[in-house]
Amino acid sequence: MLFISCIPETAGLIGIHVIPLKHKWALVGCTWLQYILGAVSILAWILMNANVAGQTKRTITNGLYFTFYAAGNIIGSNIFFAREAPKYRSGIIGLLVCYCVIMLSTVCYGLALIKENKNRDKKFGPVDAAVEEEAIINGFKDLTDKENSGFRYSL
Repeated sequence: MLFISCIPETAGLIGIHVIPLKHKWALVGCTWLQYILGAVSILAWILMNANVAGQTKRTITNGLYFTFYAAGNIIGSNIFFAREAPKYRSGIIGLLVCYCVIMLSTVCYGLALIKENKNRDKKFGPVDAAVEEEAIINGFKDLTDKENSGFRYSL
């Protein structure tokens, strides 16, 4: 879903970049596609919280995510130069690069999680009702995702 939710924004940015200014409504439509941005941020946050176990590990991960998110917003606003108005070529290209990195990272992360889940199934056996119940109890014992043998990563 994270990968798929990046597609409309990427298409909108490409449209803003290539559509001439005389096609105002097409540009407005491409701008409206940018409002789906919330889905990307929310899905990334949900994916991170679903795949990190242990209170300390989760707190540090959330803190790093928020720090990098805020830094990206601060840095991102500095690549939109007034001299490039109204198309803001540098800003649009910067956003396109970011979305492409997110999409590539999502694919790589998903493949890594699939591999790790298969390795856990080989090492600890498949998850059945008893293993799942034990994994939940271990979650309350504050075991991390690496320590909890019943933990499986969400895709």
